[in-house]
Amino acid sequence: MSRLTRNLSLSAIAATLLSVSTAYAAAGDTPPPGGHAHHGGAMMQHNLDKIHSQLNLNASQEQLWQTALSTMKADRQQERALHKQAKQQMESLMQAPVLDMHALQAQHEQTQSQSQQLRSHTQAAWLTLYDALDQTQKATASSALKAQWQRMAKRRAQWEHHGDAAPAPK
Repeated sequence: MSRLTRNLSLSAIAATLLSVSTAYAAAGDTPPPGGHAHHGGAMMQHNLDKIHSQLNLNASQEQLWQTALSTMKADRQQERALHKQAKQQMESLMQAPVLDMHALQAQHEQTQSQSQQLRSHTQAAWLTLYDALDQTQKATASSALKAQWQRMAKRRAQWEHHGDAAPAPK
């Protein structure tokens, strides 16, 4: 095996391990870097409540809001269950004396695909609501999203500046 082929093979294995370990970590119950899992959910609900009150929705828009909200919550529950199942499958695969990298990668890809389908489902529900908003409401929603993205970017910069990244796996 040539040096290039060997290096490419090692890189592919490392990439597979990295992606699988990322999925494994995502399946855990650890909070995000610099935050608390429950606090993040409460903050998201607070932000949603705040924008909801600012939008002054009519009856049909309110129905779309409730549909998007319930879709988001249901899809999030399904995604948590999906990641829990993936974690259990990974733990089972890790019991083998020699790892089956193909099985690990296939399981990771399946989990990612199913997660993406759930996210797309949620996004479609929110976009349906967005399409029903008038221009003033769209401007209100846009301002709220831009402000949230700026806060997230500021937090991310603080984490990077202080080196407050997630702890390395042991």
